[in-house]
Amino acid sequence: MASGAYGENSWLGQPRDGKVVKMIYRTAIAATIGGSASSLTGGQFANGAVTAAMQHLFNAEGSTIKAALARLRGIPEIPALEQKYGQLTLSFDNSKVTGLTGNNININKSIFDTEYRVDTEATIGAFQESLSADLSDTSYWAAIDAFEAGVPSYNAFSVERVIVHEAFHLTQGNVSGLQYHINSDFYESPIIRSTNAFMFKHFNEPYRVEIHGDVRSR
Repeated sequence: MASGAYGENSWLGQPRDGKVVKMIYRTAIAATIGGSASSLTGGQFANGAVTAAMQHLFNAEGSTIKAALARLRGIPEIPALEQKYGQLTLSFDNSKVTGLTGNNININKSIFDTEYRVDTEATIGAFQESLSADLSDTSYWAAIDAFEAGVPSYNAFSVERVIVHEAFHLTQGNVSGLQYHINSDFYESPIIRSTNAFMFKHFNEPYRVEIHGDVRSR
């Protein structure tokens, strides 16, 4: 079962050249340059190096996250959503939770250290609906049996799923923090349902159970 283009290797997904070692090397170079510049201007080397490294990861390697949004904009539902509610933007701030504020989606890397529990029944049901009516009974049930055998119990969050989930929250309007915390599943369940249908249709990702907190560490 496909789990999306991102989330399997690191929170950034595959670096653009496909080699983690080169990504670390480029980041180390950026850190060294940043630290040296900080030292020359009277700042602390360590602070300058860390800032430069994080900026490099977000601006260069982190461009894979922006690329995911660009790909999603090639699917009609997302441009239609933006046309109605306004263009989406992305940020990466690990001091804040993953979530939607206005039209900005903040992505905390910790989301990619977790997996969601798969709704096996709903996933198989969606697959059944996608099968051609022209299949013979034998082929139909053989396809379902083969598909069911490959459905995982848990699946990693992909960047696309995270973006789509938060983007769909736009449809709920302004929800106060108090409203949300009183009954978060009231707001999350329909979003998970819509995201499930989108991600299965376009990315072949399994359905997630409609309980927001039903996740585990990877």
